[in-house]
Amino acid sequence: MINNNIKICLNKVLTVIIDCEQTTQENKIYRSVYRDILDRYAVNLITNAFNSESVLKAIMKLSVMERVIIAFHFILTFSLNEISEIIQTSPESVYSQKSKALKKMRVWLSAA
Repeated sequence: MINNNIKICLNKVLTVIIDCEQTTQENKIYRSVYRDILDRYAVNLITNAFNSESVLKAIMKLSVMERVIIAFHFILTFSLNEISEIIQTSPESVYSQKSKALKKMRVWLSAA
């Protein structure tokens, strides 16, 4: 139920951004703010879900979208298709970013 409410809320915010009549520059600003909202939420999820300092550090080294994908997929258990809708990209891109993020984390955690 909570995950569904989160999806509804994020989709409403995204709909407002897309539906507003705006210049290209305003669109970039709104999308940047939307990404910032997603990242802040992902960081909150991550810090509440993991106790391991090394895991937290590894996740925080990821790019914003990689961090969002990891948090939404593994903590909120969203499917890659659901995440692709939220971040407005293809499921293939989400899968690729998730794979790259996990590979980076494996390297960082094995070195820790």
